[in-house]
Amino acid sequence: MAAHGGREGEVPGPARAHLLAGLWRAAPRGAPVQRAGPHRQGEGAHRHRSRSPRLWLGGVAQPGNRSDEGRHRCGRRLADPQRDDQRGERRVVGLVPPRRWRGHRLLTARRSGDRRRRERSRGAPHRAHAAVRPRHGRHSSCRRGLRRGDHRGEGTRREDPRRDGVSFDLLIRNTSEVVTCTGEGTAEAMLAPIKRGCVGIREGRIAWLGTEPTEGATLELDARGGFVGPGFVDCHTHVVFAGDRSDEFELRCQGRTYLEIAATGGGIAKTVTATRAANEDQLFKLALPRLERLLKHGVTTAEVKSGYGLDVESELRMLRVVRRLGEQQPISLVGTLLALHAIPPEFKTDRAGWVRLVIDELIPRVASEGLARFNDVFVEQTAFTHDEARAVLEAGLRHGLKPRLHVDQMTANGGAQLAASLGAVTADHLEQISAEGIAALARSGTVAVFAPTSTLFARARPFAPGRALRDAGVRVALCTNCNPGSSHSENVFLAIGLACVENGMTPAEAYLGFTRFGADAIADSSLGRLQVGAPADVTIFSADSYRALPYHFAMNSVAHVVKDGQLVF
Repeated sequence: MAAHGGREGEVPGPARAHLLAGLWRAAPRGAPVQRAGPHRQGEGAHRHRSRSPRLWLGGVAQPGNRSDEGRHRCGRRLADPQRDDQRGERRVVGLVPPRRWRGHRLLTARRSGDRRRRERSRGAPHRAHAAVRPRHGRHSSCRRGLRRGDHRGEGTRREDPRRDGVSFDLLIRNTSEVVTCTGEGTAEAMLAPIKRGCVGIREGRIAWLGTEPTEGATLELDARGGFVGPGFVDCHTHVVFAGDRSDEFELRCQGRTYLEIAATGGGIAKTVTATRAANEDQLFKLALPRLERLLKHGVTTAEVKSGYGLDVESELRMLRVVRRLGEQQPISLVGTLLALHAIPPEFKTDRAGWVRLVIDELIPRVASEGLARFNDVFVEQTAFTHDEARAVLEAGLRHGLKPRLHVDQMTANGGAQLAASLGAVTADHLEQISAEGIAALARSGTVAVFAPTSTLFARARPFAPGRALRDAGVRVALCTNCNPGSSHSENVFLAIGLACVENGMTPAEAYLGFTRFGADAIADSSLGRLQVGAPADVTIFSADSYRALPYHFAMNSVAHVVKDGQLVF
């Protein structure tokens, strides 16, 4: 106290903390004295200092090397993508790059072909990944305190990744199961799942299927326990159109039927007017977000119909837009000419004239430009007859266009038998199909295509008899039928749920409807299945089983979509 100016004497009043507060004074501030000392062992200009690798290379942040997480108190007990995000290494959730550390460089994961002499007695080395740290049975990968030449020779790093044990461009792993859709027998057997399987992809195609690959990959995709299956095939859509028909939806909610609305100038005719008024760029911009929504629902291939132009130039313009869309967004598109969708207003009194124009001019021009794979006709009381459909479809066959039909949707008119007699690839809708029609489809091998969202949306009943068709051995595909009038929805999972609840199908049958049988409906057996050599169109789900898709009703369970080996969602 004397040193701080205290004096002897009695302190008046009760002692309080304030009497001592003045004794604690801040020490005078000044530059600290710090002398440079000698380098500690392991330090120096030619050696790594014992500090975080994040501070190497002039302070530029570096990815973690399986030991930084503990030092920086981050990443412990976190999933791989969370650690990657903290390091700024990856921004796409679920992508986990296999890596190993060599000095300041990230190299591909070590495999059994590397370090063979050094590890021959111990067998294949462990796979390096983000969760492995040096203390897990290995020496530190940093090699601090060693000269560069002390632990590596010239030419150790190889430029060709396959020589480092990497043969896949993309490897999908950590799945609950890989549903291949390549089996035979019952629907459940057709799924042919691989429990906890992996999918190896190279150059846009599936190169390997199994439980654990012996080769590495440039990039890994962590399924996080979800199941993996083929990309969905939406085999019946009308996504190229202009205009809005929400007023008609309101009328249906008030009790008006689809046929009543169409009889007063609504329905398809209203969309035709708006579509004819739109140019190619406008139709392209309107369709693009619809396809983006389909992609987010796991669709990698879709069939797209014309049918809202109903004159030669407008129909051609729609199909050219389909081709352009297929070139400028990820989903592969298959064009279908649907010139006999409705009677054009100019031909109300000369419907035979429109049929002749389609046969003589439109079909040859579509075929010469390669704008479509299929030729479709709407057979109904308010649309076209059996004879008109047969004439147009046979003309399409002469030009290489395969037949499809909209039949038995609103009335039972023998449309399924017509499709079978023509050898049509598909017969679509079928809410009113007869027992004779079911037997005809079973004999011909024609694929039945259900659009349960349309049945619901149009407030029509009954739903198509899925149980009867499947029991008869008919392949049943499903579709969204995305269109402005009877199914303004891109929700694949709504269609899957309705197929189980209303069409009488099992979850396995519904799943096949958007994969294997959906591919059959566009006559392409390379799609809708996961098999070596097939296009790498893959959907990764957050659900652990296909059974969850209809059960979690209308809920989108897609986590990632791979198209031709590229992650597109």
